[in-house]
Amino acid sequence: MRYFVLSLMATVLSAGEPGTRTVLDAHNCYPYQGKFVDRMERALKVGLPVAIEKDLVWKDGENRVSHEVEHAGEGPTLEEDFFVPLKAQMEAALRQGNRAAWPLVTLNLDFKTAELAQAEHLYALLKKYRGWLSVGKKGSGMGIVYGPLLVLLGSPQANEDVFYGARKEGEEILAFGAANRCGEATEYRRWCNYAFRNLLKVPDWREQVKQAHARGMWVRVYTINGAGEEESQKNGWGRGYMAGSREEAERLWGEFAGAGVDFIATDEYELFAAWKARQGRR
Repeated sequence: MRYFVLSLMATVLSAGEPGTRTVLDAHNCYPYQGKFVDRMERALKVGLPVAIEKDLVWKDGENRVSHEVEHAGEGPTLEEDFFVPLKAQMEAALRQGNRAAWPLVTLNLDFKTAELAQAEHLYALLKKYRGWLSVGKKGSGMGIVYGPLLVLLGSPQANEDVFYGARKEGEEILAFGAANRCGEATEYRRWCNYAFRNLLKVPDWREQVKQAHARGMWVRVYTINGAGEEESQKNGWGRGYMAGSREEAERLWGEFAGAGVDFIATDEYELFAAWKARQGRR
């Protein structure tokens, strides 16, 4: 009964419910081969709430943050790169107890490898930081008790096997996986992910976003930059993420935010935050 009351309260009060707000998703928010080491700092500096994407590679018994498997040994561990720098803010959030604003940070993990041992190692790490987490409860439906941190996993089956399949009825769900198709929500698979050009090709895509929200799913689009090729190359951003111009990037941000997309990924953290502030958006 206590869990039901907390879940209901979280559903009514939390700003993190699907379709409630549009959040900057700080794309590839980690160093590349020793470069761009300030990305995490930049993402947090633009203000909360924010989503932070980390790519994970399983290397030498550790979850390491890296864009490429071959350079994984050069990357920091997930704990070093994310949880340690975030400790002060998470502890402050817990002291303040402003649950209506939670989650303040969403960690979006993109798995470049997908081994069972990798998922088990991640589960143990999240258990260590359980007090920060937004959690579900196996067998209780779609309710979430929100903490200051929400963890979203990708679609690998190994993650579902560990984070959901191996859990007993009544155990907590510490992180939520991506659905293979938007709208096919389960207690564990609670979000969907689209390349922005692919979502625009979906007939009646706005209605699909609306239906995903009605089923308790978050929707993310990636990755929309206004920079040109020279700037993209200088900053380590992919050419495929170029919208074509600053004006077009802002138009797309507005179109997706207007449709209620929950997470909009970009490499241009500060520009997106400034644009959002000008629009007066939540």
